[in-house]
Amino acid sequence: TIFQWLAKIIYFKSVKFPVMIATTLSSTFSFNPFITSLLVTSIVAALTIGGKALGKGVAIKNSTTILYTFSKIMSFFSKGK
Repeated sequence: TIFQWLAKIIYFKSVKFPVMIATTLSSTFSFNPFITSLLVTSIVAALTIGGKALGKGVAIKNSTTILYTFSKIMSFFSKGK
């Protein structure tokens, strides 16, 4: 389904992106690869958690609109069946 396809893309990008950044930084600036990878992973995790916290506030305030819009999108995909 489309949701499985999107989940694979999101997972692939979330795993590859920090590794690419850490590899580039460690090779460009001669940093220790282990420490660089640890720092980049920590920063990505912190941004993810912070973004989730900010997103929760928006989702709570706009829950009705979000649910209505999502329902319209889902009904578009299910009409063909």
